[in-house]
Amino acid sequence: MDPTKLSGIAAILGESLSLPAKNKRLMLPAMVLCFVPNSVLLMGNYISLYPLLLNLLVKIYLITKEDPSTPQFFDAIVGLKNDAEAFVHARIIFLVVSCAISAFSMMVMVNSSLLACSGQQSTLRDVMLRMKSNWLPVFVTYIYFALLYTGYTVLSVCFIAVPMLTANGSAVSVGAGGVAGLLARLLFAYLAAVWTVGLVVAVAEEGCFGLEALWRGGEMVRGRKIQAFLISLMLLFGDGVLAAGYGFAGTGNAAGVILVNALVMMKMFTHTVYTVFYLQCRKSASHMSQSAPL
Repeated sequence: MDPTKLSGIAAILGESLSLPAKNKRLMLPAMVLCFVPNSVLLMGNYISLYPLLLNLLVKIYLITKEDPSTPQFFDAIVGLKNDAEAFVHARIIFLVVSCAISAFSMMVMVNSSLLACSGQQSTLRDVMLRMKSNWLPVFVTYIYFALLYTGYTVLSVCFIAVPMLTANGSAVSVGAGGVAGLLARLLFAYLAAVWTVGLVVAVAEEGCFGLEALWRGGEMVRGRKIQAFLISLMLLFGDGVLAAGYGFAGTGNAAGVILVNALVMMKMFTHTVYTVFYLQCRKSASHMSQSAPL
């Protein structure tokens, strides 16, 4: 691999880490504004949804031990139905709130990063003014992003996980499924980079939103596919490690609280990294157009 590509990735990560120091008046309030609702959301998810899910699984297990001909079995079925409805309703509410908070945080961090990279000594008020003028197109783009993400995940499960579950333990089938799953995950790493750059495009470029912005995201990274892939792979790996640790530790101890805060910080850092990467892609495209023969 070209060493300049690795040094370019290191420069992008380094610049992203240094942005809060470049404009403390902007970046620190923006980070706090995103940090608080996301932390509350993640901890609320664990506190509210996990007990509902655990109770649901316990009742499913207990039903298998009941005699179907007894009144207790009917009561257990009714209780299971009520618990399932409660879990679904709570999950829907969580997804809606999560989508709104995630979209808001993305807009705040991308706009803040764009202003900080421009060298202007802006404040959070400037970010709010920018968001006021284009929040709806950006939110539409985020909805497309979420649908593509969900669609890819569902297709991966349908075409890889489901056949593996019905493979009857065949080593060849399990091995092939494992390879297919790895390839699907690697492809997702690249697509996640493209789609996330598309979100930055929707924020940075007025009038470009929705599928057009996501398509333009692909055009922006076309000359830097390897960099985009490696950056995405690093960020997804870090996010996955923190999420796994948080799921294992829970929120009932200091380790869980630290991990959930680190996970939120990682998500904010991800938006900053892709904003810096977008600016470098745009700068490279501008240089290429200027050097192209007339």
